Amino acid sequence: MSKARSLNILTATAVLLLSCGLYLKIMTPVISPGDGPEFAVAAYNLDIAHPPGYPFWMLAGKVFTTLPLGNIGWRTNQVSLTSIVLATALLFVCVVKLTSRKSALVAALTFMTTFQIMQTAGGAEVYPQLILWIALLFSLSVNQAGGSRSYLLLCLLTGIGVGIHYLSLLFIPGWLILKIRSLEVIKRLSFKKVILALLAFILGLTLFCALPLRSVTNPFLHWEQVEFAEYFSAHVERSAYRQMEREDKTDWLSRKKFFLDFIRRLFLDTYTFGASLLFLWGLLVLFLKDKRLFLGLATLFFLPVMIIILHLRFRFNPLNQSRLNNYYLPVYLIGAVAIGFGYRFWDERLKRNGQLIIFLFFIFSLASFLSLNYQKVDQRKSYFVLDLGENTIRQLPQGTIFFSKSDPVAFPLWFVQAVNNQRRDVAHIVTNLMQPSQFAWYRYHLRAWYPKMFANPEEEKLRY
Repeated sequence: MSKARSLNILTATAVLLLSCGLYLKIMTPVISPGDGPEFAVAAYNLDIAHPPGYPFWMLAGKVFTTLPLGNIGWRTNQVSLTSIVLATALLFVCVVKLTSRKSALVAALTFMTTFQIMQTAGGAEVYPQLILWIALLFSLSVNQAGGSRSYLLLCLLTGIGVGIHYLSLLFIPGWLILKIRSLEVIKRLSFKKVILALLAFILGLTLFCALPLRSVTNPFLHWEQVEFAEYFSAHVERSAYRQMEREDKTDWLSRKKFFLDFIRRLFLDTYTFGASLLFLWGLLVLFLKDKRLFLGLATLFFLPVMIIILHLRFRFNPLNQSRLNNYYLPVYLIGAVAIGFGYRFWDERLKRNGQLIIFLFFIFSLASFLSLNYQKVDQRKSYFVLDLGENTIRQLPQGTIFFSKSDPVAFPLWFVQAVNNQRRDVAHIVTNLMQPSQFAWYRYHLRAWYPKMFANPEEEKLRY
């Protein structure tokens, strides 16, 4: 093994350990806010989460719940932490192949200390797995070797990506640009290779088979009767949310505001000012030197953002800004790659002392950025979600019928009842799931969960 390769492995290991230590320091000790309690229930009991079910999370989270460490909430948070840590190490490996060790280290450290990434690394969410998926596909896309096997693996991972999150589909055009280096590659495709690629993609999609198999057992958390083909189709198509996500008649001004808000956050909140300049410079360098790589990275970065803004008819308000910020998370990995190229440009043109000065200045700016945001991302004392669920249900009399309205209250109560097995005598009804036009399945399952309160559940038919 060469000295350069040994140094690369040591540096990648150091990046992995450093990111792991940082995220362990700031992660939530119990269930996290947002969808965290619901995902924890889905992982612990292999239950059916909200559409489209997120089968990859359900299976991966179940593995982590068997760890003999911490509580169930902390274990499910480890899925996100592990995904981000591995993605950071893979980012270093990819960038070091394309640039240099120092540039790859700058890219990895920038991504590691990105404000939004630190926020999501400490809780149970599906976006960290999507980021790891992007890192894996980027590694395959920039790898020159592998031949037809790498294409089959790429197709398999693409199918698995759909089981992680549908946002993965928005990154496929960028992968194709990076992987297909010339038209000759397309001309050499045979019918057999196309069929094998399609089968590999379908094999990845078989993750969704876990949903109807589990639904047959009527688990505690059971969004829709996905054991039936009609309801399974409605679940994976997200029929219940389609109207909600496209109900607003927004104009181009609102979409312009969302895009400008993304740019503002990118340059002011996401990266340091120096890293933002390196991002733009890196794209410019790639445009002048490697137009295929530039087009691939630009497509991976900007196309998902534009499609999200154009497709979702959200009004411009703080709640919808927060929703879209989660959707933007995967593109920050691609932005870190461009930062690595921008750093290499200046590093190659400076003398040794200048290289040291710019590297130390960059590290200092990242450390300052981290210190400024540390209190905002530090979730070590974030017990309020679990406290909300336990304190709410503890004070209720025996046999209470408790009505909640929104996810922030309903999800912690689901966790307390389904995972901690507390107060199963309380009938918990979520009123915003009682709308027949969108969630007719919920009324059916209320009758199944609480048979003494309702009539025969077979009498309730689901309608979409």
